[in-house]
Amino acid sequence: MIITESKQRISDFQSHVNSRVREIRAAGDQSWQRVTASGEVEIVRDFLVGKGRGTDYLNRSLTSLLGTNGRVVKFASIFLHQMPMVFGLRSLPSGQPAKLDKRCELGDLQTLFLYLDRDKSICQARSVIFQAKLKPHTGSHVIDHPQQRELYDECEAFSYDTVLKGQNRRLPSGHLRERALQYIFVDERPGPVRVRTIPSNAGQGAFENYGEHLLRFLNDSTGLDVPPNKLTDDPWGQVVWDMIGNVSKEVTSRGLVRNSGLDGLLDHFNHFENHEVFSIDATGGRRLQKGEEGFGLQLVIVWDSNLGGEQRAGITVKPKIGVEQNVQPINPNVKHDLQFTNVDNMLADLEFSEAQQQHEIVLELDSRIRCNKLSDQEAQKTLKVLNSICHSLAPETAQIAYNFQQKLKSRVTVKQMLYVSH
Repeated sequence: MIITESKQRISDFQSHVNSRVREIRAAGDQSWQRVTASGEVEIVRDFLVGKGRGTDYLNRSLTSLLGTNGRVVKFASIFLHQMPMVFGLRSLPSGQPAKLDKRCELGDLQTLFLYLDRDKSICQARSVIFQAKLKPHTGSHVIDHPQQRELYDECEAFSYDTVLKGQNRRLPSGHLRERALQYIFVDERPGPVRVRTIPSNAGQGAFENYGEHLLRFLNDSTGLDVPPNKLTDDPWGQVVWDMIGNVSKEVTSRGLVRNSGLDGLLDHFNHFENHEVFSIDATGGRRLQKGEEGFGLQLVIVWDSNLGGEQRAGITVKPKIGVEQNVQPINPNVKHDLQFTNVDNMLADLEFSEAQQQHEIVLELDSRIRCNKLSDQEAQKTLKVLNSICHSLAPETAQIAYNFQQKLKSRVTVKQMLYVSH
C-alpha cells in the first residue's frame, strides 16, 4: 500500500503524544486551574489570553515536550467580543426543517488542531466547538438553556442570525456529532474543569477532565476532521471555515493582523518557536459588561519542518517505519498485492501476515474509520481483532493500532448508549 509521508509523520506525532500521557493530562488541568477570573465569559477570556495560565501555560509546559523530530508546537488564541448567533433547525416528518423560536450562540469556545508542513500548508485539521457553562445543571439535563441543548442534541442544521445572516449549515450526525459538539464546565473549583459529550440528558453523555480531553484531542480521539480546502462541501468543514473567516475578519478590521484568513492568523503567530506572541484580544482587554458575550478560538499548531516539497506536489512515498526506534524501515521497493476491499479478509490477513503487511492493513483500517467507511458491525469486528492481537504487533504498528482502538471504542460506546436510550 502507498501512503503519503504526511500520514506517517502525523501518526508518529500521535505516538509521541501517547508517550507523554501524564504530562499532558496534568498540564491541561493546570492550565484552567490557574485562571483567576470569575464569570463564564471572563474565565474563557482569561484562559485564552491571560499570562501564566491557559494557552500561555500550555506553551510553557508542553511545547518542548511535544516538539520533537523536526516539529514545532504552539498554542495560540483569539478572543472576540461578538459570538456567532444561530437559529436551530429541527427536522420534521414533512421534510421541511422548522426554525426554533429563539436564537442562541453556536458556541463560546472553539479549538482547532492544525498539522502544517514547512510551507504552512494544512496536512490535517480537526475541531471542536463548545458551549461553555460555569457548572452542570442539576436537573434532567446538564444544560438548562433549551435552545442551546436542542441545537447540540437534536437539530439537524442551523441558520445564521449573525456572521452569515440567513445562510443555513448542516450539523454532523451519528457518532461524528459527539466529536464536533461538546459542553465544557469552566468553574467547578476546586475540582478540575470538565468536558461533557452530548447528549445533555443526565446520565447519558460522558464527563472527562479537560486534561484527558486535551490528550484525546492531540492524539485524534476527539475533534472532527476538517477538510483543508475552505471551499469544501463537507458540512462540518463549512461550519469551521465560517468561524475561521469570522475571526479573521474581526481581527483584521480592527487592525490586529495585516491579512484576513487563516494565513493571516498564522503569519501573526509566526515564528512558532516564539511563544511570547500567543494571543489576540479583540476587546482591547476591557472588562465586558453584564450581558455582553464573547467567543474564543484556540489554535493548536504543529509545524513539521520535515514535510513539504514532494508532499505538496502530490508525490507519495512508502511509510518510514520505526526510525526513532532503530527498527528497519519498510523497503519502498517491496510491493504487496493486498486487496483492500473486504474488511473480513483484511482482518483475517491482519492476524496472519508479516509485520510490513500488518502495518499497511492497520493504516488502511484507520483511514476507513476516519472517513466513516466502516459499518457498525465491521467496527465491532475490528475492535475485537485488535484487542486480541495488538500486543503481538510491531511497536510502531501497535501505537497506530492503539489510537485506532480508542476511536473504535468511542464509536461503539456511543452506539450502545444510543441503543439503551431508545
